[in-house]
Amino acid sequence: MAVETTDEPFTREYSVESFGTDYLFRVRIRLGFKVSQSIPAYLHQIMHDLEKTGELPNQQSIYPKLDADPGIGTIRYVVIHKALMPESKVSGRGALSLQIKYAIRRVAGSPVKWFGLAPYNPLVEVQPLFVSTRRPPRLTRVASQAPKREG
Repeated sequence: MAVETTDEPFTREYSVESFGTDYLFRVRIRLGFKVSQSIPAYLHQIMHDLEKTGELPNQQSIYPKLDADPGIGTIRYVVIHKALMPESKVSGRGALSLQIKYAIRRVAGSPVKWFGLAPYNPLVEVQPLFVSTRRPPRLTRVASQAPKREG
């Protein structure tokens, strides 16, 4: 799922790509800057819409008494966080701009909080962002030495 904030204040729309399956979808949500960013509520609506059209098979929660919407299967949220790897080759200016970007990201808060995912205990995965990488210097192979015995 990808969420895009638009310049129009009250945009609420989504698109779905199914890849020809009934179990794997790419969902793109477009929300206006004045619209609630409650992704779990929107995702439940999208899943109900997909069930009604037959694109998504009927889902049942494994915890029907605990879930607020037992007609939708159990959902696991995964937030992908892109991070620059230390071995990336970046110019001085590029490194500075990336440091500023990451500082702004830290000040702005977490997407988990923005999108209302905190109560759902999302998994945060780090995706390495490689620009171009520096090759480390080659190792030199040496003959192994037998450990010295005392005695």
